[in-house]
Amino acid sequence: MRENNDLHLRLTVPMYDAALGTQLTVDNLAGERTTIEVPGGTQPGDTIHLPGEGMPRLRAEGAGDMVAHVQVTVPTALTNEERATLEDLRDGHPDNPAVHVESDEEHDGFFSRMRGKFRR
Repeated sequence: MRENNDLHLRLTVPMYDAALGTQLTVDNLAGERTTIEVPGGTQPGDTIHLPGEGMPRLRAEGAGDMVAHVQVTVPTALTNEERATLEDLRDGHPDNPAVHVESDEEHDGFFSRMRGKFRR
């Protein structure tokens, strides 16, 4: 998809590669190969900008950016060994966030919370 001089693409990455980091190559407009660096710890919805890899600017030098929108895929079928490895990671990692359900009060803005106080 094009937005002004920027080219946007959807980049689907397995969760293992999003966690560990990886490199991918894609074709740019000139037909050349461009490397996209996916850093370790990449989250779903993150964007990776590749300056100068987008559309050429009219009446100006340079080009827009290529913007990769990251989608992380999670495996749907695990072997017993994969499941055990993931459970070990989950249970043994001190920075592992617990499952958290966000309440409306945490999600709403200031005015929504104030409005809720007066409606009671």
